[in-house]
Amino acid sequence: MKEIGKWANMDMREGLESISLGIFTHILGWTKPQLDELLSKVRDELSDRKSHCYCPVGVFYAKKPEAYSDS
Repeated sequence: MKEIGKWANMDMREGLESISLGIFTHILGWTKPQLDELLSKVRDELSDRKSHCYCPVGVFYAKKPEAYSDS
C-alpha cells in the first residue's frame, strides 16, 4: 500500500497544474503567478507525511456483447 501511495502522490503532484490551469485562470480569473503560488502550497501539503489524503476511485469494465465480436 505504501508503494501505491507513493505512485498516487507523484501522479497527483505532476497533474496539479494541468487539472487546475483552465479552471482557475479562465473561470475564476486568477493570474498564472497566483495559481503557481497556490499550487506550491498544495504540493507542500501533499508532501506532509502527517496528512493522509483519500480519493475515491471508480473502476468500470465491460465485455463486448457476443453478437458484436470479431470472430
